Amino acid sequence: MEEERYLKRQRIYKTIMLVILTVFLTFIVTTIYITNKYNLVQTDISSFLSSSSNGEIISKSIEYIDRVLSNGYEMKEPRFNLPVRKTEKSAGYDFECIETVTIPPYKLGDKPFFVPTGVKCKMQDDEFLMLVNRSSNPKKKNLVIPNSMGIIDADYYGNPDNDGEMMFAFYNLGTEPVTIEKGYALGQGIFQKYYTTDDDSAVGKRVGGFGSTNK
Repeated sequence: MEEERYLKRQRIYKTIMLVILTVFLTFIVTTIYITNKYNLVQTDISSFLSSSSNGEIISKSIEYIDRVLSNGYEMKEPRFNLPVRKTEKSAGYDFECIETVTIPPYKLGDKPFFVPTGVKCKMQDDEFLMLVNRSSNPKKKNLVIPNSMGIIDADYYGNPDNDGEMMFAFYNLGTEPVTIEKGYALGQGIFQKYYTTDDDSAVGKRVGGFGSTNK
């Protein structure tokens, strides 16, 4: 009788230990699987965000153009600041005027006045930089951007015509010339994603700078 109770306790003990061991091993295997899956997903996301279609690593940056850094014979020290965001929640990077310019009043038939920025922008293949006017420019200086905003494509960077230098196009709707001093905040650049249709088949390559797609 005593032996039967002993054997019964042994069977119960073994069953409990087996259940505990099974739960423990299941926990370990599940933890390893989830960890590997998470790392794989993180790697895929990082690769997607930082690589172009041909595998080249793509970063996002705003840089000085070559003519600002060198005169062809020696390096120069840039005399203006790269665009920056002024607060931690600002959407746009503020561009400053790199030299004092005067914009004449607009007359019917005039082309926009282009203000150089001295910088170019590197970005991912599915992004563009939107250049928008400073909110106070229309009221205080009568300056407007003719097409309301400028669109800088990813392949504009480093083009052979102007090294990818971005410019702000303005009309002066006032009656007097407007002078923009060096260092004045011209406008902002905001990074945006764009999407394509399922049947998109664009294969063209940029061959120049501003307006080159209509050449």
